[in-house]
Amino acid sequence: MDYNSLRQYIRKMLMESAMEEFDSDMVDEERITNPESKEFVKIRQNFIGSHIFGEDLGDLGKMYVAFSYNEDYPAYVWHNNKWYHNTDDFLNPDGSINEFTSQHMEDMKPTINTHGLAGSHLKKMISDFMDENGIDRIDHTSVEPGQKNE
Repeated sequence: MDYNSLRQYIRKMLMESAMEEFDSDMVDEERITNPESKEFVKIRQNFIGSHIFGEDLGDLGKMYVAFSYNEDYPAYVWHNNKWYHNTDDFLNPDGSINEFTSQHMEDMKPTINTHGLAGSHLKKMISDFMDENGIDRIDHTSVEPGQKNE
């Protein structure tokens, strides 16, 4: 049985089991390893990794964001056919630099041709896009540094 057939079979079994809180996204999306994320980011496909995640905002194909840890740190943003990267360090609650974010940036890097912008500019770009397109939340989430994905 190939991968897609197996997923279809699992979905069918879950639906037939009358699972009250069945969410098809549970089957459609699974966690990937961080090194695998680069391929997802390159093609702007939604994913959740270990303390990283990426999302095509509003599923419109107009803006894609790859985050490290949480929505406060957009690592890469694709908008208007350009890739941007965050030039700021990600800071831990105690003000120290989070060393893992540089590895996340390396793991997710979609291309060598990215334009550097401060995190505040990227967050404003994302916020403006969400407001203009009536997007009230980001569907994919991760966890704060020091916490574990469930």
